[in-house]
Amino acid sequence: NQEIFIKLAYDIKPQLVMHLEKEQSIGLVTLAVGSFIALAVACFLGMKMTGRFIAPLVLLQKHIYRISKGDLRQPELITRSTDENHELIWHYNYLYRSLQGSAREELKALQKLDVDPNHREAWQLWINLMNKKADQMGLPRVDVVKFENRDERRVA
Repeated sequence: NQEIFIKLAYDIKPQLVMHLEKEQSIGLVTLAVGSFIALAVACFLGMKMTGRFIAPLVLLQKHIYRISKGDLRQPELITRSTDENHELIWHYNYLYRSLQGSAREELKALQKLDVDPNHREAWQLWINLMNKKADQMGLPRVDVVKFENRDERRVA
């Protein structure tokens, strides 16, 4: 349409051509600036919305990675009130608490085992297993002397 008006202006009133070309360039600049602003707003809102979904998942991924390495000392996951996936994180924290509870029970069961200190290989394996569990849970390592004394009293 703009080209039609410019051709008419050349034919009828050539003084209008300059104004029509200026109007056309202003329109193109307005369109470019408006498009840039719309794109910037869309990117901002998109990142904000995506961050609410992705941030808890990134935290979850890091937490799972540390657990897979045997680290059960870390606290439960906490998300911001503005984040999404609260239900997923709640269920994951329940699973994590269950895993920690199982590890504590395993450590207690290991401590109740009656291992002959004279059988050095079994004794060392038993102590190493208890220390590994204690390290995973962030608990103090096993006091070997305490267990040796316990067995000596039982034998005596």
